[in-house]
Amino acid sequence: MTENNKALLEVNKVFKAYSEDGGLLGLFGGSKRIPALNGVSFSLAEGEIMGLIGESGSGKSALARIITGQEKADQGKVIFAGKPVTGTDLDTSAIKQFALCLGRNFYGPD
Repeated sequence: MTENNKALLEVNKVFKAYSEDGGLLGLFGGSKRIPALNGVSFSLAEGEIMGLIGESGSGKSALARIITGQEKADQGKVIFAGKPVTGTDLDTSAIKQFALCLGRNFYGPD
């Protein structure tokens, strides 16, 4: 992104962990937290394209669900066109506009 291009999408310090219930901890009402995202940040200007690749279980789908508003981050923010699409100060019109711009492709080994 150049200095002249303003960020269309900003992902700022996104953290996410999941609870692993069960095992001995589950017997005592406890759970283990498994980190999926640890401070992910990036920005994209209008017209830029980004691919997200990584090993199975590396947090790609978790990040996609957070960016699309399907899941909440433990910490951090996602901002589209200057308006938050995640967090406590949601802007539903920004979410609708953002949803129209998304594309998601899955490729398997087959």
